[in-house]
Amino acid sequence: MTAPGTGGSLALNISNSVISNNYQGVSIYGNAKTVVTVAASQINSNGIGIVDFGQEQLFVKQSVISGNTTGVNVSPGTGSYNSAGDNTIRGNVTDVIGTLTNIGTQ
Repeated sequence: MTAPGTGGSLALNISNSVISNNYQGVSIYGNAKTVVTVAASQINSNGIGIVDFGQEQLFVKQSVISGNTTGVNVSPGTGSYNSAGDNTIRGNVTDVIGTLTNIGTQ
């Protein structure tokens, strides 16, 4: 893998996982060539379930994000933050900060 910002690309797939009891469950900071997919996973009991800082592409599908202080925090930037619309993002102190674009299932 090439470190973000050095001209390389990175594709990270997180699936069928339980991510819990962390300060940040999934923390993403990358360049425009970084693609992160979270699928069929449970992200709970974290400070922030998913936090996204920059230019990358985030896709979330078939996942449960609950019991966190913040469920999903997407910072304004040039990235794209997408949901297949089949997630459960409920039961967090704050469910979503920013905008997740519903792209539907395809």
